[in-house]
Amino acid sequence: MYEVRLTETAFQCLADIESFKTATIGSVDAGHFVDQLLLEATATLREDPKRYRFNATLADYGLGLRERLDKHEYRTLYEITGHTVDILLFLHTRQDLTRALRRHMLLS
Repeated sequence: MYEVRLTETAFQCLADIESFKTATIGSVDAGHFVDQLLLEATATLREDPKRYRFNATLADYGLGLRERLDKHEYRTLYEITGHTVDILLFLHTRQDLTRALRRHMLLS
């Protein structure tokens, strides 16, 4: 079992997703959606985070971050250190990855 931690950027991404979803599905459902996104990501990463691949685009920038894709087309970007998984970002697959990394200051 791995310990899963969320960074401030991951929390900010979840807040952004909830805000975006509120406009389309309402605040209550948006809250449930984000809760489910978080619960599924942490549960699967706690069990076996190494089963997911490294993100090829980020590897071109020298970043060794793994990527978990879910059924709603959201990606969870994370890194593993020992028995700890740090979730860095939650993003929709249609979001520009490099722009998101720059926004959250993970890429200069």
